[in-house]
Amino acid sequence: MKIKKFVLILMVALAANAQAKSEDDLKPDFDLTALYAKFKAAPEVSNNQQIILSEFNAAITKNTPPDKLFFYAKKGDSSACNFVGYLFEAGKGVKQDSVKAEKWFLYCAKTNPKAAYNLGVMYSDGRAGVPQDKARAIPYLKMAWDELHLPLAGIRMAYWYRSQKDWQHEWDLLTALEIGKKYARHWGYLMGEMIIKKQAPFYDPTKANNTLSLAVDKYNGQAAELLAFSLGTGLNGTVDTFHACVTEVFAETFGGGSGNVRWRSGMSDSEVVSCKGEAAIWLSKNKRPDPIDFKSLMY
Repeated sequence: MKIKKFVLILMVALAANAQAKSEDDLKPDFDLTALYAKFKAAPEVSNNQQIILSEFNAAITKNTPPDKLFFYAKKGDSSACNFVGYLFEAGKGVKQDSVKAEKWFLYCAKTNPKAAYNLGVMYSDGRAGVPQDKARAIPYLKMAWDELHLPLAGIRMAYWYRSQKDWQHEWDLLTALEIGKKYARHWGYLMGEMIIKKQAPFYDPTKANNTLSLAVDKYNGQAAELLAFSLGTGLNGTVDTFHACVTEVFAETFGGGSGNVRWRSGMSDSEVVSCKGEAAIWLSKNKRPDPIDFKSLMY
């Protein structure tokens, strides 16, 4: 009887120890070094994607600890790895920690373009404990662009190439973004400006006006100011001071311009009233679009 009791106690102790070890393995602060090799090659896709997604959603909506998510991420599941990084950055289900988020994204960036994009955003903007480093961000944004053609990755890269005066790479990106049509507020302005400043492979003021107009439709004040200049000086061969005035009013309304009143100052009072009236009609019919959230990460 004593032997049976001893065996029972021993079994309970072993089970408790195993459970404690298992729970310890799921803690978010375990050593990640051994994981690196798992993410060098093609990612392992778990057969439990529904569980992974459910754990992630529970952490986001209910702030519950994502124990199973850590388990699958440790096994090398690339989507689980990106989810874990996202949760650390968002502070959902775990204590907010940008450094740990960066570490997780680094492990699966080569096999998960969303994780690569997230790293690119973190390095572009900087986070607590993660210094801003735009040069370091570009290779990760390029991974996301090459794999998924994420427009926001392309736009970030276009601005970077512009800062480096790398006109050819900027133009190549802008033409690809033009095909996708999304986020014309940015690529329309950048493309139009490149053409007008003769940084593009060709000079076509009419195309510049067209792309700038797309950006103006999305309330880009800088694009409106540049379009006003193009129309007012007749870069495409036709001087149109009236519509230069209208777009100048747009620039003033949108913000982001210099506040130039060049075209209105040369017009009669009645012409200015007419110009402002047309601008007001357009503004009443075209609602300001929601701002683009460049800082959000992807999951």
